Amino acid sequence: MGRSRRELEYEIRRSGYVERVSVHREPRKRCGYDYAMHFGATDGYTVVRYDNSHEEQGVYDEHLCGSRYVHPEFPGLSTLLDRFYWVKNVYVRWKGVEGKTP
Repeated sequence: MGRSRRELEYEIRRSGYVERVSVHREPRKRCGYDYAMHFGATDGYTVVRYDNSHEEQGVYDEHLCGSRYVHPEFPGLSTLLDRFYWVKNVYVRWKGVEGKTP
């Protein structure tokens, strides 16, 4: 049984940064999705990432500027997407690279 439907998937590389989002409906996952949202430098530094690769262990990952946080509850896909874009945009403005990053 494969993924039932791709909801959102793209990758943008620009000015030393990469933004990669992959969201698929996945009925076998507890939250109903298989997802990974990543924004960081092409040298490997993670600014923000959300994923459910450890869902079977009962946690949902949030990575912010090199730190990992785990949450026991899935906050909902729209909440995660809002958080992801908010953190990315704050970082872009803070670093003064507005218009140069994805």
